[in-house]
Amino acid sequence: MVLTGVRNLRLFDLPQELLDIVYDLAYPEEEGLKLINISEWGRRQKILRQQDPARRTQSFPKSKACAFLVCKAYFKPAITIWIGNQWIDSQLQETPIYGAPKNMIDLRKYTKKLVCSDLPQTRMVAHFPAVKSLRLGLSTYDLSFDGSGFETPWSRQYDDQNIKQVKAYKTVIELRGLRSFEIFSTSRFQFLSDHENAVLKSNMKKLEDTARSYVTSSEEEVFEDEWEEHVRTSAMDERVVASHAADWRSMSRVVEGELMNRIILNEEISAPLKTSEIPDGDRAIIKMLIKDPKNFLNWVREMKAKEQEGATKDDGHVNREGGIDEERPNKRQRMA
Repeated sequence: MVLTGVRNLRLFDLPQELLDIVYDLAYPEEEGLKLINISEWGRRQKILRQQDPARRTQSFPKSKACAFLVCKAYFKPAITIWIGNQWIDSQLQETPIYGAPKNMIDLRKYTKKLVCSDLPQTRMVAHFPAVKSLRLGLSTYDLSFDGSGFETPWSRQYDDQNIKQVKAYKTVIELRGLRSFEIFSTSRFQFLSDHENAVLKSNMKKLEDTARSYVTSSEEEVFEDEWEEHVRTSAMDERVVASHAADWRSMSRVVEGELMNRIILNEEISAPLKTSEIPDGDRAIIKMLIKDPKNFLNWVREMKAKEQEGATKDDGHVNREGGIDEERPNKRQRMA
């Protein structure tokens, strides 16, 4: 029996969702992969040449991007999935991938797994908008407890209060929106005993667990938790309430001035705001107001004008002088 009318299904005939699954299975995470750019390669070759003048300078190896140069339809989805599955070092300075067509791929745009080798590198996380997993390297100095006196992180196990006084704590909890978070030590000490190594690992794990509740949360969730704590503690002391009230009055003037400046300086003409575009949540409405106060103000004025127009139609008629006459009886009322 021969089937007729059946055609072969090609790769690009698949829906995009299935294509992403195919690429994801074809290009998983490569263990031990170390990506470096051309300038870093040249710097390393220069150091090796200085150490051994007889050594030949090796040319930059073939770029990984060349493995995906099958066709344009294949290249971009394949290489972006591959990038998203690899651990990328935040210290990579050259964001376009060498060997890829010009202006076609930006490494930072598609990186989902990021490695920061030290604490200052966390400021680079903001330049990688797609990052969902982070590995952060901390030195023993970053993990040290700065309380009554300097203490090494292997001297004793930290409790919940101590961990908030670790030097790296305030920087780490500023990170948001991650799905996974790990901390690893960048310091190696051969002189530490087994007990000290165990204490160091325990303190590092405690910092990681404490920070994970922050870094895997959104800005809104953290704000709500902090606000609830603020309300709970403020309600305990009337002086605190009075102090916060004064701070709020001062802050409200600053917010008012900032919104007025945005309204005055914003010369761009945005599309008129529709009632259906107004979100349901209070926080979302406030965010919309802050983002585009001029457009929001125009919408309020439009709603006010419609309401006044409706009230005018219901209450009376506008005369030639612009005033509103008393409601006139209709024909049936006059005959009655």
